[in-house]
Amino acid sequence: MNSRVTRTFLLIGLPVALVLVALIYGGMELWSFLQTSPKFAVREVEVVTEGVVDKEMILRRAAIPAGANIFSLDLEEIRERVEKEPWVHSATVVRSIPNKIQIHYRAQVPRAILGIGSMYYLNSEGAPFYKIQKGDSLNFPLVQVEGKLKNREGLRERMEAALRILDTMKESSVFSEKDLGDMTVRLDAEDGAAPYLLTLRFPPKGLLKKGGQTNRLYSVSFGSDVPGPQVKRWEAVVRHLVQQGKNPRLIRLELGKKVVVKLAR
Repeated sequence: MNSRVTRTFLLIGLPVALVLVALIYGGMELWSFLQTSPKFAVREVEVVTEGVVDKEMILRRAAIPAGANIFSLDLEEIRERVEKEPWVHSATVVRSIPNKIQIHYRAQVPRAILGIGSMYYLNSEGAPFYKIQKGDSLNFPLVQVEGKLKNREGLRERMEAALRILDTMKESSVFSEKDLGDMTVRLDAEDGAAPYLLTLRFPPKGLLKKGGQTNRLYSVSFGSDVPGPQVKRWEAVVRHLVQQGKNPRLIRLELGKKVVVKLAR
């Protein structure tokens, strides 16, 4: 029995073991060659994406040493450095054999301006990514903040919800961006209170009679529910008020299917 096992090991097990050892050793030698051969030294770092971010800024963020071996570089660390550029939303870093590193990125797109002490651009996820400097465009909706939240994620979620309301309003045939004043987000709104307050001009430009003027400001309060049905109720109320020749001071939409209108005196 033992001699049969020994014979089987010598015929099958030992050759297999030797092959595995050879493969491991060969793999180690190959990896050592890849990491040390001058053939794989970085000769070019290419920013593939054509976008708003200056390519030189991307290269400075990447900080890839000239002549570094492309296989010894930590691509994840390079990606993280590139993503520290405020106008880069996300990045991908890849090797292009034999001696090139390529960087792709997705640029940040401003959706609104957050007023919270200083002013910042907000992206589509509701995250502030860039502190606005003198000369930067202010041609975006202004979102102001009242109250405080204990964590940044809660603030981001509220900002994202505010942007959803603005996006839904923009889909309405009654809405015009020229009607828009600003939006206030009440971070510490208690149960039953409206967390979002939008300032608009009345009557809406889309319902303005020929020769008429849009010169009154009023507020529209929104709840945390899906904004679509709330906007539909707002449309119906605004059309009715225009037909009746009445001017609103406040339209409350956060009360479910019930809508409360306070008229201007």
